[in-house]
Amino acid sequence: MMIFKVTAVLSAPLYVFTILLGAGFPTCLGVYEHIKHDIASVTNEDQERFPYFDMDGNNQTVFLGQTAHLHCTVQDIGQRRVSWIRKSDLHVLTSGVLTFTGDQRFSAHHQRDSDVWTLQIKFTQMRDAGEYQCQVNSEPKISYSVFLHVEEAKARIESPSNKEVHVRQRSQVKLTCVVDLGVGQHAAAVFWYLDGQALDWLGQTGPGKGVQVTEQRDNHLISTLIIERADMYHAGKFTCAPSYARPDTVTLHVIDGESRAELQTNSGVVHSSSMFWNLTATLVSVAIWTLIFHHPATQRGAFSSAASPWPSLLSSPSSSHSAPKPLPTSSFSPLWRS
Repeated sequence: MMIFKVTAVLSAPLYVFTILLGAGFPTCLGVYEHIKHDIASVTNEDQERFPYFDMDGNNQTVFLGQTAHLHCTVQDIGQRRVSWIRKSDLHVLTSGVLTFTGDQRFSAHHQRDSDVWTLQIKFTQMRDAGEYQCQVNSEPKISYSVFLHVEEAKARIESPSNKEVHVRQRSQVKLTCVVDLGVGQHAAAVFWYLDGQALDWLGQTGPGKGVQVTEQRDNHLISTLIIERADMYHAGKFTCAPSYARPDTVTLHVIDGESRAELQTNSGVVHSSSMFWNLTATLVSVAIWTLIFHHPATQRGAFSSAASPWPSLLSSPSSSHSAPKPLPTSSFSPLWRS
């Protein structure tokens, strides 16, 4: 690539620019606050008619990665020149249709006989947000500020808050992904993935077998994934990934034979039944021990530690057998008194 060095000298106060001419737009290296014009090139008619701005909307919002277009409408500009300046560092980005920055994302656009001067910023980044000045090199100079806002777009799959979707096998599945388009972003695209593998939109092969995708475009891009008959191989993590927005993911569970509600109901019945029998066993045990310790024979110490209490409970008080010696009080105590 051949490079030519051109030096341009403008009227007082003196400004010197070094321009490298190569492929693409000429690039001027340097930081300058103002661009002066050649007074001799301004006609008497231009001096009588002072330029002014059309105060259109001066706020522009784009999503991260999209292309921003900042517009400036100048009336009665004559032979004067329009420059775009980044206010944060006073860097002259463009002058006329020439680019004065090494960042190739910036460029100026102007149609002949048009009053609109546009600064284009491709692949916007968060650091691009801020104030930009459209400046006319009149005497005195006039400027118009445009504010750029850069936001991060996010995809949103309509699903429960826990991002878990449960369906019965062979039932229909519909996943809807909504993405904000922003201004002039009708070429945006959405891609679907199952466990990290791209889905075949025609629904013929791979993990996309039996899957269809439809789209609607308005202020939002709505992409709907439809599975007519869900099978076990459709289970997994479905991801909606727009070309310029943060993706969203849901997990699809395909249940064989029972729906999620039925599984929850059966689980609840089993759990309740288990609690019932545990409570019943506990009450029966308490009743038996209460019967034993409150029996009169027990209160009189009618059985020994070596014999089972049941014969003593069943025997009559008038039995001819001699009563065993009562146990010491300290060796036997009801559980509820301990």
